This record gives sequence, C-alpha cells and structure tokens, in this order.
Amino acid sequence: MNDLILKDMLKARGLRATASRILLLNLFNTDHIALMHSEIRSHLRNKVDRVSVYRIVAVLVAHNILIGFVDNGGNELFILNRYKEVAEEIVPLVKCENCQRVPQLPSLPFEYEMILKQNKLSKQPIFHGLCTSCQV
Repeated sequence: MNDLILKDMLKARGLRATASRILLLNLFNTDHIALMHSEIRSHLRNKVDRVSVYRIVAVLVAHNILIGFVDNGGNELFILNRYKEVAEEIVPLVKCENCQRVPQLPSLPFEYEMILKQNKLSKQPIFHGLCTSCQV
C-alpha cells in the first residue's frame, strides 16, 4: 500500500494521517506480517518515541485498522486489518509456524460468530499450521 491509500484509510475512520501513523502502518505493508510492540519500536527507534508507538498502536487497534492478538507463546502481536470493516466482527487468523505470516480467513458463519460472542470467547481465533507458500 502506498502512503495515499494509508492516508485515506486513516481519514475514512476519522483519524488524522500523521507522519508517525503512516510510518508505523508502512511496517505492515509486507504480506501478512505480524509484529510485537518491541519489533515496531525497533523499526521506528529514531523516528517515533516509545510512548508514541504504544499510543498509536492503541488508537489503530481501537479504530479497527490493526488487529491485536496473543499467540500460543503469550506474545501480543499486531497485523494490518485487510478485510474487516466492523470492530465487533470476529476475525479468524492463521499463523504459519514456518514463516510466521498471519493471514486473515474469510468471515465465520453467522452461527459460529453468535456462539463465540455468547460465550465471550476471543475475537481472534488463531489457527496454527503451514501457509500455502510453505507447504511446497
């Protein structure tokens, strides 16, 4: 995604397209990459201060631009939300055990979403396996 698309994405959700937000979002332009806070801070070390990184990530998650989830190792990771418009929708994810990509799956059937919501289960069901690229 180029900067213009990222700016439009931010503005569509009522956010200002600041240079820091654009820099942070550009880290997620790689195909389905998931990053921890520490990795985001490391990439932006000389450009955005630590507190601003945490604040920007929190704002982007709250506005459904980034999706935060916890993997099996207890690490909080973030990916760019490429498909879901509504924050209340459940976002099923697949984490490739080989390349660590985290693509989003299509929406769950309505009945599944209702059961997950009724039982107050995670909004991010995470499946682990191998992506199609790594199965070769």
